[in-house]
Amino acid sequence: MNQEYLAHGEEFVLNCSSMVHTIKAISRPLIENTKISNFSYLQFEKSGKVINLTTDVEVIKYRFQEKIKYQILFEQELKDSKLNEPYIYLWPQNPSSDILKSLAHQGIGNGCNIFIRKLDLIEVYSFAADINEPNMQSFYINNLNTLKGFILDFKNKIDGSLDNKLKLDTDIKFPSTYNNYCEKTPSNYFDNFDIKKPRKMNINSTILTMKEIECCFYLMQGYQIKDIACCTNLAPRTVESHINSAKLKTNSINKGELLAFLQLNNWIFNSLFHK
Repeated sequence: MNQEYLAHGEEFVLNCSSMVHTIKAISRPLIENTKISNFSYLQFEKSGKVINLTTDVEVIKYRFQEKIKYQILFEQELKDSKLNEPYIYLWPQNPSSDILKSLAHQGIGNGCNIFIRKLDLIEVYSFAADINEPNMQSFYINNLNTLKGFILDFKNKIDGSLDNKLKLDTDIKFPSTYNNYCEKTPSNYFDNFDIKKPRKMNINSTILTMKEIECCFYLMQGYQIKDIACCTNLAPRTVESHINSAKLKTNSINKGELLAFLQLNNWIFNSLFHK
């Protein structure tokens, strides 16, 4: 890492520090009412520039101190994503990348990134908790209405504040190939928001297990019980048990109601399974 980059990094940290109060103010309801303790917003541009707004600038300071350059954590998931659609990347439990290791060193872990690939940049909304906080992956999956509502509020409040002085020049490049790339009919991310009447879910009793989520994913694709059993290597009775459990947890009276609920959150399942 060259000295010019490090010098630019000092300016970058200074500018990020000037925004911390604003980012903390926007994030306060989320942090005070959930187990989420850190929020960051990042933009990776095709030009190689990066924007990073955060509630904890010490993490950025540590990154430059240890000479850890910015990188895209979810490169494989990015290749499978569609333009302008949101995807969720759950951080691995055992961090292997330098960035996740640096966060773990600061006591930060159990995170998820909601990312949207646009034509000339990647937007990342990064949520994290204490490294020892249990069950955060289930928390993110089951509280995406809350996260989506927060993202919409954040975008409304922060637009216009992302000027050039907050950008860092680095050598990040987009992955060279994308599957499912379509520029002709891009969807509008915010058209999919439903935050006026979100489906209320009790965090303590509505946490779907990964097996329940997997069975529900195939159910949405029109698979029958025996076909789901084949795909998941489970017994048909076990599949039925998982689906019935999901119905109970989502307050669905029948399979039709469960499917309607799952369809509202279809992007979650696509981002988890990439089928």
